[in-house]
Amino acid sequence: MMNAAEIRALLVTRDRGTIETFTDLFRELGVYMQPAIGAEGIPEELGRTKYEALILDYDEGSGAPAILDYARKSPSNRTAVVFAVSSDAAYRQQALAQGANFVFARPLALEEIRNVLRAAYDLMIRERRRYFRCAAELPILLVKKTSGTDIRCTHDQCQQ
Repeated sequence: MMNAAEIRALLVTRDRGTIETFTDLFRELGVYMQPAIGAEGIPEELGRTKYEALILDYDEGSGAPAILDYARKSPSNRTAVVFAVSSDAAYRQQALAQGANFVFARPLALEEIRNVLRAAYDLMIRERRRYFRCAAELPILLVKKTSGTDIRCTHDQCQQ
């Protein structure tokens, strides 16, 4: 079961090696990573779940440019930290132009990724703190000055 305050990352790629690499490295930081194979259903997922980080594979036709564009327009995910992965320098430039925070070149260098993720961790924490919400239920006591009548309320009922 995932903790409500836990940092979440969404990885969109079809490459099993990329999934394994990022899963292991995010696990080292205590970040829950959700892998997604392909772009199907990603707009709906970004509409219902808050992610502090997105990892988008610009290779293999995963729809990464459209996903990044959608995320940047999403009220809950527009400020997520975005990592882009590609073997093509033009795609890496495109990702940066679209607003990706970090880019990685293939072949992936584990130590480089580890160092970047450690540096980006504070950004992900800040993003989580900015967005995290916690429900609170508090009783309320209202006193009418003229009559001294007390009204006690909770979220669904009031008593006099």
